[in-house]
Amino acid sequence: MRSTTKIFTLFWFMILILLPGALKSQNKQKENGEMLNQAANRIIVFKDSTYKTGTFFFFNFSDTASKEFETYIVTNRHVVEDAEKVLIKVNYSDTSGQNPMYGNSININLSELNSEWIYHPDSLDLAILNVNEIFEKYNTLEKKLFARTIPTSLIPPEEVWSGVGILEEVVMIGCPNGIIDNYNNVSIARFGMTASQPTLDYNGRPEFLIDIAAYPGSSGSPVFLRRTSVQLGAPGSNYPLNFGIYTGYYFIGVLYGGPVYNVMTKSMEIKDIDSIDFYDSEKVSLPINLGAVIKSKTILDFKQLIDE
Repeated sequence: MRSTTKIFTLFWFMILILLPGALKSQNKQKENGEMLNQAANRIIVFKDSTYKTGTFFFFNFSDTASKEFETYIVTNRHVVEDAEKVLIKVNYSDTSGQNPMYGNSININLSELNSEWIYHPDSLDLAILNVNEIFEKYNTLEKKLFARTIPTSLIPPEEVWSGVGILEEVVMIGCPNGIIDNYNNVSIARFGMTASQPTLDYNGRPEFLIDIAAYPGSSGSPVFLRRTSVQLGAPGSNYPLNFGIYTGYYFIGVLYGGPVYNVMTKSMEIKDIDSIDFYDSEKVSLPINLGAVIKSKTILDFKQLIDE
């Protein structure tokens, strides 16, 4: 009887210890997921009397996401090059300025900006645009635009990069085939894994492959490494007895294309996602559920151009 009582007491003691940490870890995972989902969105580009969609995300070249007026849009060069008009949709923020007001957004014509797209100095398929002017123009005392920026601190430091391997979990945020929650203005998340060794330059370029379904509209999607750890004590807490499973994310790259199978010639090549043609019977290219990703650290190459 005494042993049963001891087991029962120990059971409830463990519940009291583990439950707060488990709840905190669950809430933290939900918060992290929502923040990632808010960082990227759909971009609509008009060229030659037609339009295509892609993905963009907000990026901050400082080491924190809290600084205003240092926000840039990042996407692929092939998405916006030679565009006649470029449109994005941005949510307004709540009164705290920390959260979006879902269902309350504004369409913005980037072609009216005085700033111009800056292309990567080494001809990588990347482009950035300073959007400070947008926030200065549309922010008022009553309303402010919301931008969940990806800071440079989310790019893995070398000690983390060196340990990233094949078959690691990744999350891609974007708008495949232009799909988006139009009412709430929220993009779509996809899940996959690293398919080539990220520490190596795939085919001699600062890229790697991920095993994920990537379709037109996904160009410019940020890709995050997903790491899960078991910890005693919630991150930043002073209560070491909390136990939880915590998920952390690193920004590791930007999707731009993927290997495709050319039906007519039976050949393989890597194409930018938006050039895949599903309908032309003479040059049908089929994606094979692999994505080509430009390493995130190459975005820092823009810093010198910005400073100049």
